[in-house]
Amino acid sequence: MHKQVRELIEKAALIGWTCDGKQDGAGHFVLAHESGTTFPVPATPSDWRGEKNAIANLERLSGRKLPRVSHRKSHKAVERTGFDPSRARRETESWHDQHDGQIEKAHQVLDAARVRLSALKAEPCRNTIQNEGASLIRQIVRAEQILADFNQPFIPFDPTEMETP
Repeated sequence: MHKQVRELIEKAALIGWTCDGKQDGAGHFVLAHESGTTFPVPATPSDWRGEKNAIANLERLSGRKLPRVSHRKSHKAVERTGFDPSRARRETESWHDQHDGQIEKAHQVLDAARVRLSALKAEPCRNTIQNEGASLIRQIVRAEQILADFNQPFIPFDPTEMETP
């Protein structure tokens, strides 16, 4: 039995067709469907469209479709470049699961430190206020560094804002 014909018969079996392996008098294999319908398949393939046409007829007669393999460009690109969009999506989601908490915390620390620093500007200058201000500025710088490491947008701290008029 020719390889293409054997593959066609195997595909047909997926949608309910059977073949006893014997040829009729005209050199065709006869496929029988569960519903009783028969379909002749040539013992030798004719051309490149023969198998596609036969599959289309078998699907039409059986009322069922064969599972299709997608041959989209993205699959070829994956093979050629090694880049897999679905893997990239999964890795991105995994990255966000791991780091979104850090990013959110850095934003919260940054906002809280800026609010407290603004409130300190109104208080009279004492050593404790200066020490707290220096500590807040270090927190702001650390939070900005974390956000910069994660390529997150933020408004950079401007020390000239701290100067009192």
